[in-house]
Amino acid sequence: TRFRNVTGVQTCALPIYTVLPAVRECAKLGVPMVTILASGFAETGGDGAEREAQLSAIAAGTGMRILGPNSMGVVNVRNKLVLTANAAFAESEVPIGRTFVASHSGSMIGALMSRGKTRGFGYAALVSVGNEIDLGIGEVCMATLDDPEIDSYLLFLETLRKASAIRAFALAAAERGKPVMAYKLGRSEAAAELAMTHTGALAGEDAIADTFLRDCGIA
Repeated sequence: TRFRNVTGVQTCALPIYTVLPAVRECAKLGVPMVTILASGFAETGGDGAEREAQLSAIAAGTGMRILGPNSMGVVNVRNKLVLTANAAFAESEVPIGRTFVASHSGSMIGALMSRGKTRGFGYAALVSVGNEIDLGIGEVCMATLDDPEIDSYLLFLETLRKASAIRAFALAAAERGKPVMAYKLGRSEAAAELAMTHTGALAGEDAIADTFLRDCGIA
């Protein structure tokens, strides 16, 4: 299914076996970036991990940027871009705020939005990065640092991929007086198992994560 939304972004709903051919086609056409909402990649192991490796190779070989896979997409509340399958964003009159959200979990961005709305708290934008085969939380947040309408950040982390980019972002945010708060999943054995099955996150790193986030100045 193909349609174009009001912002001019082309979107397609595709079954998992057609994702790789579609991404290759986008690369050939010079599409600068694709967002993949489909699951069935490294978080499932086996064939899924192989599919994810092929996606990574496309990004590395063509320069096309990829958000996802296993993402719930991007929501820019200010310009009404709702590139997501998360039903929470079907609500009307979503409040606009000044906090940018970056999350491994797609369901979490919907929960934050709906619960924030009941308290009159809004967000500037929310991004679900999924498995982070290319674009990660640190790089996505770094791209927004000089936006005058964003003054704080909320991260929902299931693991610490691309840690150097997260650190560079956090230090740059501190220089600009923009606080960063993180909620890290995986403190318990059950939560670590959930993270592994959800986005292929590595378990057993909670103590390391605490030290790393504290060193970066992330609350």
